[in-house]
Amino acid sequence: MTMYYNACPKCRGTVMRRDDDFGAYLQCVSCSRIIELAQPNAGGQSRPKLAQKKAA
Repeated sequence: MTMYYNACPKCRGTVMRRDDDFGAYLQCVSCSRIIELAQPNAGGQSRPKLAQKKAA
C-alpha cells in the first residue's frame, strides 16, 4: 500500500492508494475523500459516481 503524506487537496491529510473491483484510487485517511486515478481498469468500467454534498 502506497502512502502520500500531505497530499489530500481538501484537508492536506495522508492519502493511501487502494484497489477494488473498479480499479485503483486514492483515499484520504483523515477525511475519506476519494481521488480517482486517470486509468480505467481492464474491464473498461468506471467507478460509480457518489453524490457529493455542496458547501453552504
